[in-house]
Amino acid sequence: MKHNVTNITIEDMIELSYSGKLLHFDNLMQASHNCETEGVLGLHSHKVTLFNGFRIQEWYSRLNTDISIAMDYSLKPVLNLQFMQQGILQYGTRNKTVCQEGGHNYLWAIPSIFHGNLSYKKNSDYSSFEISIESDYLEGLANKYPDLLAGVLDQYPCDNTRILNEGEQHFTSCEMNAIISQIRNSWQMGNVAGIYTEAKVLELLSLQLRREEYQEQQMCSQCCKRKDDIDKIHEARHILLSNLNAPPSILELSREVGINDYKLKCGFKEVFNQTVYGYLFDYKMELARKLLLDTDKTIVEVAYECGYDYASHFTNAFKRKYGISPKECRLRRNKK
Repeated sequence: MKHNVTNITIEDMIELSYSGKLLHFDNLMQASHNCETEGVLGLHSHKVTLFNGFRIQEWYSRLNTDISIAMDYSLKPVLNLQFMQQGILQYGTRNKTVCQEGGHNYLWAIPSIFHGNLSYKKNSDYSSFEISIESDYLEGLANKYPDLLAGVLDQYPCDNTRILNEGEQHFTSCEMNAIISQIRNSWQMGNVAGIYTEAKVLELLSLQLRREEYQEQQMCSQCCKRKDDIDKIHEARHILLSNLNAPPSILELSREVGINDYKLKCGFKEVFNQTVYGYLFDYKMELARKLLLDTDKTIVEVAYECGYDYASHFTNAFKRKYGISPKECRLRRNKK
């Protein structure tokens, strides 16, 4: 017996769910709204709240037929924090299928041109809580917290949609669910709701990234057992530090030295007791400190030599590392 699946586009679904009113997907995601409809396809609700640099979206669906939705749209590239609440939603693209399961969380790099298919089973409950962080906002965060976010920024944006925490099951913890509940109720904070929400979003992102780092550490047990492997890690270090203004990605670096990216990341922790980008950050900050103390180069020149296109980003990173600004560092030298 042939399994019947209704194939529709995202525009079709939105048009039907709005009882004949066509609403293009880019407009749906660029305006705050809260809607709930029940019609031809079944029940669907969708809520989007916009903030400066990110958006929060929640949706719930219970459809009355098996449906495959063709997703094809253009938006700003985003880092998407997805916390699947109910159901097992199948997402397929480029001959690959990912099952997004309730109780699990996923960290997606979504490009500006998005293609893919979502498959829903009839009479099944699906719901998800998601936070989409825009490029400029993410870059600003990476400059404030380079040890946490530099590796993520390196993998984003990308040409194809990809999961950044792929390979392990990522169960949504009680702590994560508590933060999600706090975000949902942040409106009760009144005038400080925006600041409160932003802080909780960063806390949630930090929990996702720290769990990924912990799982890597658990797997990184004596990756580099041969002298040849250790030599390649030192070679990777040399390449990494040779071009601070355009350092290679971890994948590019691993290919250049002839090992896989897993061994490169684990090997760096074994040999240098530091992550790849954590090591790069510490090196740049130490170089910056020496240039500020031992030369008369301007702060802009020092920033560029250390791989920063913007002096403000450099200042934030330097202050996070040393607790003082580059200007204060130089003034202390002049007082001696």
